[in-house]
Amino acid sequence: MALLAKWSLNSRCIPIQPGSTQGEFTLIKTWRQKINFYLSSSAYLFYVFTFDFWIYKNFFGQSHHVWETLVVTCFLMVINITYIFHIEFYFRKNELKNLLENSFRMEKRCLAMGARNYVNLLMLITVSMGGLSIPATSVFMFASGLFVPCSPPSAGSVLFYSCPNGWMDQSLPWPGRLVNGLILFHAWYLLASLFAMAVLVVLLYPSLVMELQSKLDTMFCRTKLEQYRVAQVMKNLLNYVKRNPMTGLALAFIINTEIESLYAIIMCRDKLPLPILLLFAMALIDFFLVIHVFLRALSKPYVSSVEFVSNFNRLGGMDEWRRKFLKSCQPVKVAMGDGNYFDGLTSLVIWQFCVDTFISIVLM
Repeated sequence: MALLAKWSLNSRCIPIQPGSTQGEFTLIKTWRQKINFYLSSSAYLFYVFTFDFWIYKNFFGQSHHVWETLVVTCFLMVINITYIFHIEFYFRKNELKNLLENSFRMEKRCLAMGARNYVNLLMLITVSMGGLSIPATSVFMFASGLFVPCSPPSAGSVLFYSCPNGWMDQSLPWPGRLVNGLILFHAWYLLASLFAMAVLVVLLYPSLVMELQSKLDTMFCRTKLEQYRVAQVMKNLLNYVKRNPMTGLALAFIINTEIESLYAIIMCRDKLPLPILLLFAMALIDFFLVIHVFLRALSKPYVSSVEFVSNFNRLGGMDEWRRKFLKSCQPVKVAMGDGNYFDGLTSLVIWQFCVDTFISIVLM
């Protein structure tokens, strides 16, 4: 997870830098760091405006096939939601820095308490695939900008060429294609880095260490009881960092991309360019794992904390301090942003919604 956080922060689109040692982070301070951040931010904002202008120019007031509308809508939501993540990270940079540092400190504390082999194989594979998706997304979009320069989400059709023959127009000269590919490569590298930070690092990692902390707090002694407060404080910090609109937008991002990827792979495989098709195939696998592995993992702190309190209540023979403490031990809930929280059924409900919506779109 430390490596994934470092990859995301190296995009220079988040105002935090990795520190000299693992688990330490610093806010950008030097002029060089600030210039890199503002250049990355401006480049991504330029791409957002370019693609939004392409949408306005080519889709508003015109009729299109259902599959074209769905593909373009997917890109529109993904690109704009990710830029909102970028803005949120800027205004919440201090809280984000504290959340990251305390998550790594809590993991080190759990290791010192004897935690071993606490990462299951499926979670490790899923996180690794998430890390590989950052360069893979950039490569697929570079290939799209180079070989199909008029297909969305290309910027070339706005900047260099009008694409009179539609999405599959091939008449743009190779220098323009190369520039278009480089623009897409950089923009989608920033996009993938922001999403990895928002979902994998900010949302998932603190939840995993809170679950681990709750599992270790089972020994009946005052020290371990006090450590439960650490998990509660971490939960409050996590819920503050990812408060609305971040959690709602992250769920909308995940659900929309999974539905559109299902549609693209099953219904549009003979209509989309190969690089775009590969991008949707990778997104389909990644977000399937996000729904069934990551979102399910967000319910684990709640389950573990409830078991922790129940185990202590069953022991009996507690002194007055412990009885009062346990009454104040509320379950560690990772909030969804609308008053609800992640539980064991959240991932199944979201997946059922994705499948039902996909079937409804197919039957349109």
